Amino acid sequence: MGTLPGKDEEISLPRSSDAPMCSLVFKTLADPYVGKLTYFRVFSGVFQAIPPFSTPPAAKREGWPAISCYRKRTSAVSQLQAGEIGAVAKLSDTFTGDTLCVKDKSIVLPTIEYPAP
Repeated sequence: MGTLPGKDEEISLPRSSDAPMCSLVFKTLADPYVGKLTYFRVFSGVFQAIPPFSTPPAAKREGWPAISCYRKRTSAVSQLQAGEIGAVAKLSDTFTGDTLCVKDKSIVLPTIEYPAP
């Protein structure tokens, strides 16, 4: 479930590769060799290396040179399907809790609520 930017209306998000791409950033790290690494989970659609995306509600646009899949080793991939986890490097305006989606299909996913320390 997500909401439209600036509205309280909830929208159902289909978990399908045919749906518009929507993913949630759940972790951001600073790697001494790569720089800023942004980890995300794809909730719907296909996350590809080519199109730029936006982070609603501010609608900041960013693009990335490559997508990585982190398991035991880092491996470059051309796309990630709904349900998969990946990472991209050097995103300057994207932070933990941001929603990544295609520009013309903006949706805001609920942020992760972490327990108090």
